[in-house]
Parts: sequence; C-alpha cells; structure tokens
Amino acid sequence: MSLPLLILLACIPLFAPPDDVAEAKAHFEMYLADCDIDEIRCVWFLDHQQQSGMVMTINIRKYRVDTVRDVHNWARQASHSQNAE
Repeated sequence: MSLPLLILLACIPLFAPPDDVAEAKAHFEMYLADCDIDEIRCVWFLDHQQQSGMVMTINIRKYRVDTVRDVHNWARQASHSQNAE
C-alpha cells in the first residue's frame, strides 16, 4: 500500500505551481533582454518544461558560443564553450 503513495509523492515536484512558471518565464525573458549589441541569445525548453531551458549565447565579435542548462531557481549545469577560430 505504501508503493502507490511513494510514486505519487515522487511525481508531485514535476508539476510547478503557476507562480513558479511565471517567475521562470520572467527569468528567461530577462536573459534574452540582457543581450549585448554583439550577441545573439536564444532559449529552448527541455521536455516542454518552462522551468528548465538550454540557453545559448553567440558572441559575434569573439566568435564564441556558450551553452548551459539553466534550471530556474535551482542551478546552471552542463556548461560548454566553443570558439570558432
């Protein structure tokens, strides 16, 4: 009888409250808006979850691309940088 309860409790964090979704949306919009004149920025969301996105910054002058998995209000993970020189 405890197994179904355990599964239910494990699934609850997957569903974000509406306030958290609004905060995440504002967080990623700010990332896009904070773009320098020599940059291109984009975000794509993992598994259709608005709290977790891959963010990419392309610096045109430095010929550099930076990517990182950004989990809103939690962590930045799996960062990668690449120079096109």
